[in-house]
Amino acid sequence: MHYFPETAMLEFQEKRRHIAWSRDEELLHKREMGQTGYPIVDAAMHQLREENWMHGRARMIVASFLTKDMLVDRRLGEKVFAKYLLDYDFAVNIGNRQWSASVGADPKPLRIFNPILQSQKFDTQCVYIKKYLPNLSDEPLAAIHDPLTHKLHYTKPIIDHYIMSKEAREAYKLS
Repeated sequence: MHYFPETAMLEFQEKRRHIAWSRDEELLHKREMGQTGYPIVDAAMHQLREENWMHGRARMIVASFLTKDMLVDRRLGEKVFAKYLLDYDFAVNIGNRQWSASVGADPKPLRIFNPILQSQKFDTQCVYIKKYLPNLSDEPLAAIHDPLTHKLHYTKPIIDHYIMSKEAREAYKLS
């Protein structure tokens, strides 16, 4: 922030400053309330609201979900982190949100976290998810990990990750 203070509002990568971000307040609210239909994302947002803290991997998952699955401006997501996090640090958070949005000082051009694979890989037994979403305790693990393929007695996914990741690739290609 000392050397690049403009990155508080502008993308570090100039070529990424023209992405047509959504400002969909309804999607943003559903993410904040943990109602996306993706249990790993929702558990993370419940953890944030309940404990004013979120696990590092979960921070990356929800940040990627915001910008790559919902195509919502990272600055709007950053405000949610600022609102809840006890360990909020303006400079660190801005840098992290830029990294997650693939618009920061990062050698990898586009990083899209698949919430289904992230759930399967990092919460194999759904211990984290069930801690914050106890209403899923009796659901099969496969359904919790992949609400697009399996019937889950839970909130219907607000977006389809596979469709939106293609749209994100196009949006980033155009920028």
